[in-house]
Amino acid sequence: MKGDSKAADVIGGLAHIGIPTEELEVSRRFYETLGFSPAGAVDHFAMETEDPEACLSFVKEQGYRVLEDGIQVLELSGRTVTYFNILGPNGEKIEFCRNEYR
Repeated sequence: MKGDSKAADVIGGLAHIGIPTEELEVSRRFYETLGFSPAGAVDHFAMETEDPEACLSFVKEQGYRVLEDGIQVLELSGRTVTYFNILGPNGEKIEFCRNEYR
């Protein structure tokens, strides 16, 4: 990742993207034509981090608005997700997450 070396130290890369749409049927047909199937609504994108604590400290130092009170832990089938979200300049949620597979 280019840019601030401190950011590159705590942010590994893109995890996933959520794309809001005003024309659901147009979007649905577009992605189904490409072989995708509906997975539900999404309103954010997520970046991978190996060190959520350092990443949280970094975004707080930058003055970004953190949406949770600290780092969250979510137990899913076969993995543990450690994450937090910030609010981007357009009101979008940006998630920083670490996935640990069991």
